Amino acid sequence: MDRAKESIFNSLFSMGLVEDATILDLYAGSGSFGLECLSRGAKSVTFVESSLEVRRVLDENIETLGYGSQTKVVPLAVEKFLAAAPSVDLVFADPPYADDPWPTLLASIDAAVLVGHAEFEVQLSQNWELLKRKQYGRSHIFFATKALN
Repeated sequence: MDRAKESIFNSLFSMGLVEDATILDLYAGSGSFGLECLSRGAKSVTFVESSLEVRRVLDENIETLGYGSQTKVVPLAVEKFLAAAPSVDLVFADPPYADDPWPTLLASIDAAVLVGHAEFEVQLSQNWELLKRKQYGRSHIFFATKALN
């Protein structure tokens, strides 16, 4: 996964998609994706994480790194949050491998760019255009942009 994350950030940075961007980190976990974005110049990150135990770790990581003023932690299930989510520049979605929320996610996310991480190759819906795909072992990473209709 470290190699995959390094590749993701190299790609995002080379495409100029992080600096001054508003980021949405779905299934945030410890917040490593969003926190890395902040360290690379993102304007703000909204973390969505439903687990109280995991949010405690996330909150501690945010505080330790001093990003409190640039972050918001939302204690909801991703699907519930997306029902009224604001438009953002970049979304990172890394749902638990046992789940397949992709049809719902692809229909609900309002962002210029989506980076997805799954255990299988995600089939994009017609409202997304593939920018690139990469595979690292069991990790399938894709970059997509909102399709112009």
